Amino acid sequence: MSTVKIIEELATAFGVSGFELNAIDVAMRYIPDSFKVVQDDLLNLYIYRANANPDFNKRPKILISAQIDEAGLIVSNAQENGMISFECLGKWLPSSLYSMKVNIENLDGNFVTGIITAHSSHFDENKKTPDIEKMYIDVGASTKEAVYQKYKIAPNCPIIPSTQFEQEDDVIISKALNSRLGCSALLELLRKINDESFPVEILGLISCQSESETQFSSSILNKMQPDLIILLDSIPADDMYEGSGIDEIKIKSGPVLRQMYNGVPASSQLCDYVLNKSKQHEIPIQSDFNSSISTDKYNDFMLDLPVPYIALSCPVRSFYGHSNIASMLDYNRLVSMMLIILESLTSDKISAFQ
Repeated sequence: MSTVKIIEELATAFGVSGFELNAIDVAMRYIPDSFKVVQDDLLNLYIYRANANPDFNKRPKILISAQIDEAGLIVSNAQENGMISFECLGKWLPSSLYSMKVNIENLDGNFVTGIITAHSSHFDENKKTPDIEKMYIDVGASTKEAVYQKYKIAPNCPIIPSTQFEQEDDVIISKALNSRLGCSALLELLRKINDESFPVEILGLISCQSESETQFSSSILNKMQPDLIILLDSIPADDMYEGSGIDEIKIKSGPVLRQMYNGVPASSQLCDYVLNKSKQHEIPIQSDFNSSISTDKYNDFMLDLPVPYIALSCPVRSFYGHSNIASMLDYNRLVSMMLIILESLTSDKISAFQ
């Protein structure tokens, strides 16, 4: 199956933070049989090579981590007039939510289509986008009873944007690209890696509930004991804003090397190593120093296991919108860069990273 098709399956899968089962089922189909998977109570997937080298505990272990959950919404209540109140799971801009078409997974497991609405702006003197707290979802019900009885919608029903996956040349458009591109890259790397020829062991982590800032299961992570961590995710592209006065992250200009992630500095020696490799192999790569931009709560995880790390990201436009725009050029370069890094690492090189 083509890479784009796998990205499409992952991106369009239902996987709101805390409700990732559908997306996990998609990911599991693309984990090679040569790897075994351990799942914890939070549904995080820990991936090991099934027939690990006899020197597994002696060889340095590289953990490649990506998230699978997406930002979404969750039903909090139904109003007497049939409007549905909701809460956000993850980061949302009010302008992105207002008038958005959504799918609500009801108690029967079926999807109910609705529109996010609010008191009409025609009656608002300020004519501004309403606050999220003043927005509701309209599924066509006129009473609270109809929401519960006819539509089978109750509190805690999860909600995702109703979108389609589209591709035009190298550009792809879909919901959840800001969370699933890194996961797709991890799955592709597992299919391409031949660990027997590597002087290192490759481990994988597909994390859930990152949008809800839930921490990982430290007990299993402590058993993995990685010597180096590589985070795969996405980063907001700001090349559509003219005159911003800041260093721009652009689509079609290569993956982004994150020098700081959630306030935790990346290994400077490891960053230099990646940049030198990108020059040697003529793979364009961008650098970012903004410590506040992240999609996962990895800082506690990395402080618990203080080992060298880097984060490599795909630039994504409309990052906090219900549909994202990305380039397959950046994605393919990310995978190529990862393979170059993994194939070149040795115990001596890893021990030199701080």
